[in-house]
Amino acid sequence: MAVYTDVDQETFQGFLAEWYDLGKLVEFSGISEGIQNTNYFVKTEKGKFILTLFERRTPEKDLPYFFDFINHLTKEKFPCPVPIKTNQRTPLTTLAGKSAALLTFLPGRSTQNPTPSQCFAVGRMIAELHSAGSGFKRSRENLFSPKAVETMFKKMRPGIARTWPGWEKEIEAELVLQAAYPFKGLPFGTIHADIFPENVFFEGDEVTGLIDFYFTCSDILIFDLAIALSCWGFSGDGRFKNEHFQKMLEGYETTRSLEKTERNALPILLRRSALSFLMTRIEYVLYPPPNILGVQKDPKEFMNILAKLQLKRHIEDYL
Repeated sequence: MAVYTDVDQETFQGFLAEWYDLGKLVEFSGISEGIQNTNYFVKTEKGKFILTLFERRTPEKDLPYFFDFINHLTKEKFPCPVPIKTNQRTPLTTLAGKSAALLTFLPGRSTQNPTPSQCFAVGRMIAELHSAGSGFKRSRENLFSPKAVETMFKKMRPGIARTWPGWEKEIEAELVLQAAYPFKGLPFGTIHADIFPENVFFEGDEVTGLIDFYFTCSDILIFDLAIALSCWGFSGDGRFKNEHFQKMLEGYETTRSLEKTERNALPILLRRSALSFLMTRIEYVLYPPPNILGVQKDPKEFMNILAKLQLKRHIEDYL
């Protein structure tokens, strides 16, 4: 979450009255966390909501896919925000020249300092997500596939060399290694692809919901787990948090046991995850969105994590 598009309260009040029957506006404020879309907290006489304005990284043509998946999960009783339909019975409208949606507000809070018990709960939640999503029939290409990341690198290589001397050679070597790995035969399905701490809500050690489904795509199932492990299992300076890592794996396997091929592939998928998010952060530094209100995330965090991951070749190295 972040704020790229400024909307004043008067403009939003008019928008609310035109499109929804939710009573008078009580509170309206921007949310600074995250890096993808513009988000505002909304409170009306009838409840709390989140307003999302979809920015450049979320293709408008993919919004129906995201909402179809959310609706599918809702039918499966998986906890996630649900789009509020407008007076015209559609989940989408426009505000400030952007596609917009109002979503239900989930209880709980995110954390930047998760406990091992919370990591266990997140692992279990990821497996439950995969189970709930198994009947979803639609598909979408991962816009951060290995080939897409390689294309990003080629475009940004001069900027990387200028801004972070030496990184371009390290990234190129990692891309070559990952391209050589045979990922065939691994269980495939719909994944969230962005299970960062800011996207998971808790009450105590229990997960109350998962938000921000705008990277959702079709990919290797345990790539979802690798994404979560690469950020929940490491600190920003690259320090490995062994208990957090193990607890998340244990939590996942309470619901779905990993196959041997998945365990073997997990180390390289952890590196794929770190590299993907390193490249997205580099992109935001080299090509920052205009008018951003919020904290820009440092690419060095994922370079540190990638360096640590490169030292571990087998799943046993993490246990």
